[in-house]
Amino acid sequence: MTPEKLLFALLRIAVCGGEPGQEIREACTPEALEQVYTLARRHDLAHLAGHALSALTLPESEALKALRQAAAVAVFRHMRFDHELKQICDTLNRAGIDFIPLKGAVIRDLYPAPWMRTSGDIDVLVRREDLERAAAALAQELSYTADEEMNYHDLLLVAPDGVHVELHFSLRENMENIDRLLDRVWDHAVPAEGSRYALADEFLAFHLIAHMSYHFANGGCGIRPILDVFLLMRHRRVDEAVLRDYLSQCSIETFYDHVQELIGVWFGDRTATPITDMMTRFILDGGTYGSAMQRQAVAQEREGGKVRYLLSRVFMPYERMKRKYPVLQTCPILFPLMQVRRWVELFFGGRFKRAVSEVRRSKQIDRNEAEDISCLLRQLGL
Repeated sequence: MTPEKLLFALLRIAVCGGEPGQEIREACTPEALEQVYTLARRHDLAHLAGHALSALTLPESEALKALRQAAAVAVFRHMRFDHELKQICDTLNRAGIDFIPLKGAVIRDLYPAPWMRTSGDIDVLVRREDLERAAAALAQELSYTADEEMNYHDLLLVAPDGVHVELHFSLRENMENIDRLLDRVWDHAVPAEGSRYALADEFLAFHLIAHMSYHFANGGCGIRPILDVFLLMRHRRVDEAVLRDYLSQCSIETFYDHVQELIGVWFGDRTATPITDMMTRFILDGGTYGSAMQRQAVAQEREGGKVRYLLSRVFMPYERMKRKYPVLQTCPILFPLMQVRRWVELFFGGRFKRAVSEVRRSKQIDRNEAEDISCLLRQLGL
């Protein structure tokens, strides 16, 4: 059994239950577990593999110890995030500000235990007109600080203990095909408790898949989003016809079908196909959010080659510039000035080394590998 197959087997046990069979027990050698740990850690899933191994009596090894320790750390992370989320909900409720918890804050309830769904930050959506009031309430009552300028769909806040909170005012991903439906998120929200709203199951599923398609089309999405969709479709009564209508409207139905095939291979008994093998490799190689090399390979193909890609990075197009500098949306005449500002920030804002690294990576990208990624995305309808 390969380390990849062993990891998926352990993930299946962790989220679906059951005991490891003899084949898995024999596969859990110290050497194999070291590879499993390395792979699982890249996808922030070491805690699930560790949990699946908790009932087994195995030879002690550093990898086994690290996997089990990851499960204990995940419980602590959950307690910390859960406390912060409760404070956010209470604060917004008292202020009478409508809000919708997103992503991990909702999906964690679909796992056997909430701590199993780890998150890098807390995502909460408020109405655009309530953004400043919500940020002010969180700053006043919870001492949150704004970490950086507002971007195209959220304002990043930081709690006193370091927890990051993405205060969304939009679900936009700057992909026209999915944004036209994501912009109507409040039409698909239902009152829950106080000022809290929840997404209808079909729209929740659509948002997960649309968000995944965005990450996939830009370099990789990790294992966890696939796991989220698997558990949502397993535990919620999602109206397939309604979901497919949403997906069809946004031209990502083909992508969803292939994701379902991949779920069947990873967590069921479906036979792998060339395209699921390509998806698996793409996801595993990319880590949680896709590797920098994969993101650049996708971008190069999209721009039409290395030279055009590098030119687009030096002279950033208006469509991308207005996402970076929202003022351009209302005052496009400032575009040349913002281009100069960007160059100044690049050279004097501590980003120059990153830019040099990007140029070096660009030279290292294999043309055949980039074309393979482009071919995969075309087959997925992306």
